[in-house]
Amino acid sequence: MDRRKLLGGALAATPLIAAISTTTAQADSHTSTRKRGSAMSQHHNDAIRARARQTFKHHLEYLSSGRIPEWVNLFTKDGVLEFPYPPTGTPDYFKGHAALYDYMQHFPETFRLKFVNVRFHETADPALVIAEFNSEGIAISTGKSYNQTYISVVETRDGKISHYKDFWNPLIGMEALGSSTGIPTGAN
Repeated sequence: MDRRKLLGGALAATPLIAAISTTTAQADSHTSTRKRGSAMSQHHNDAIRARARQTFKHHLEYLSSGRIPEWVNLFTKDGVLEFPYPPTGTPDYFKGHAALYDYMQHFPETFRLKFVNVRFHETADPALVIAEFNSEGIAISTGKSYNQTYISVVETRDGKISHYKDFWNPLIGMEALGSSTGIPTGAN
């Protein structure tokens, strides 16, 4: 509605009313800019989230296909792989490409598996991946099944894994390998 009609014409021309009109227009402009900025920020976050999840999918692909050098290169140079609940006799923490490779290089000779039922959980931080998934496979040395459930908390930086916290049941691995004392290095 025309403010002059609303305020009786004469009042609409006063400096106070002109200031209110200008302030209202500026506020509308700022709101519009904030919405555009928010949309751009959301688009940026969506891109980061998609890249982090793609890195995680590559992790599963490379590990299940035995491509350990490529798997290692998914990590930052100082990237960490952590097992909060390791089996007896197994280290719980590996840092850097050399340590990651040394630990995982024999994985393809230990298990043949595929990862299935991957489910991502939404996070406030778009660079953080929380995923639940399963593996279906066998321990090569025994032929026993290795069907595992995992929950992974993965921090990424610039599309690389900076910290991977892997929650899994070591008893399933020990049973598949026929071990009662732990799991050999690289055989989780």
